[in-house]
Amino acid sequence: MKKNIFRFITVMSACAALTASGGTAFEFLSVPDGTFTGLGGTGAAAQGCIEGVFNNPASLASIRDVIRGAGSWSFLPEAGLASLAGSYSPVRNHVIALGVKYLSYNALEGDMTFDNNFTPSQFSASSLYAAASYGIALGDIFAKLLTFPIRFDLGATLGFARESFDNAALSAVLADAGIIVSLFDRHLALGGVLKHAGGMLDGSTTPPLPLSFTAGISGNIDLAPGYALNLFADSDFASGSFGIEAVLLRYAYIRAGLYVADRQTDISGGVGCLIPGGIPVHIDYSFAVSAIGVRHNIGAQVSFETMDNAPAANQK
Repeated sequence: MKKNIFRFITVMSACAALTASGGTAFEFLSVPDGTFTGLGGTGAAAQGCIEGVFNNPASLASIRDVIRGAGSWSFLPEAGLASLAGSYSPVRNHVIALGVKYLSYNALEGDMTFDNNFTPSQFSASSLYAAASYGIALGDIFAKLLTFPIRFDLGATLGFARESFDNAALSAVLADAGIIVSLFDRHLALGGVLKHAGGMLDGSTTPPLPLSFTAGISGNIDLAPGYALNLFADSDFASGSFGIEAVLLRYAYIRAGLYVADRQTDISGGVGCLIPGGIPVHIDYSFAVSAIGVRHNIGAQVSFETMDNAPAANQK
């Protein structure tokens, strides 16, 4: 009789521990990466963020660059999580974006027993997510009814997810939809995103990530010329996350965050800088400390042809 004895915990289980969930496929989609690693995994109400392709697609609507690109790499226990995203604004108030996440596992080693003899074995595993998003800024649609402006941004994402372990594979189509309502020249925003609508493609009995709704709030406080605080808070009614970002002289960023769930508390932080020039470049480093260890994330963003008419407050 054959029996597999594995001497490791797969990263799929590690991701479940990171996100306080388990028993479902595509857990890696709930692991924060990019800038918001250092902000507790917030982002439901963040404005002008290319990470919206993986979080709230309504965030894309207020991107003020004609073209923006971003990439990051997260060092997870026994794995690495890479993400790439790019956005393009063909006309004012309309943004389309593409994003890819790929989780590469280290060699998974185990033993195969047959007739009481052990044979060392290695297993391959990977996780992939590819998505396309669209964001639209509706503007102040209630201008004639209210005495102060309220702006509405909407967004939607359609994605394909796949996980493989040795010769087995799971795949699914998932969709997200979000809204961000901003006030006071985008210095205060309320956001909501419905995530993971869809289902498995291969008839697997393993469920995908459950349908979830996350609500968030963000605020921007101008302290002095070149100095500001950006505040973030999210909740999906089972967990909460909080983040604060200090902007120093417009070119340096210091971040801290907290994620709280049932029997789980993660702390995070990070730093970033803007390298000005004809093609401005953002470089960021973030970390998060959880029960299974420390995650590190490095990333960069580059922008082309900034729109003069777009709002600047509370944007990445």
